[in-house]
Amino acid sequence: MAQAGPRAAVLLHRAGDFDLEGWQNTSPVPLELAAEVAGYIEIAHHYEPSDARYLTNHRGDFLFVKPEERRFVTAELIRRTTFTATEQALKPGVEALREAGWSLLLPLHLARDGRSKTGRALSAPSTNRDRS
Repeated sequence: MAQAGPRAAVLLHRAGDFDLEGWQNTSPVPLELAAEVAGYIEIAHHYEPSDARYLTNHRGDFLFVKPEERRFVTAELIRRTTFTATEQALKPGVEALREAGWSLLLPLHLARDGRSKTGRALSAPSTNRDRS
């Protein structure tokens, strides 16, 4: 939760922005996560100050999961919004990125003390195809 949850919670925050403020949500909510998102939005409707709920909505972005949102940051939410899994489970997703034209993916690992450690780079073989 401490390592992958903060990134996963951003999906909830973006959905909250759309519902509370009418702001465009560029992170579509997968149907399988609709219940978690709806539950979070119900709580977000009570955030203060009422004329700036986005301030509380985004408190902790990428840093920590707020206590009231922990129950909505499920294993499924983490799986769908982060690259948190075993190497074997991640390989198909990395291959899909490669096929889409990505040439470098640099994983970031957080140690238990919160400091970052960079993992090994996953590079695609260079090609001469025109990508323009």
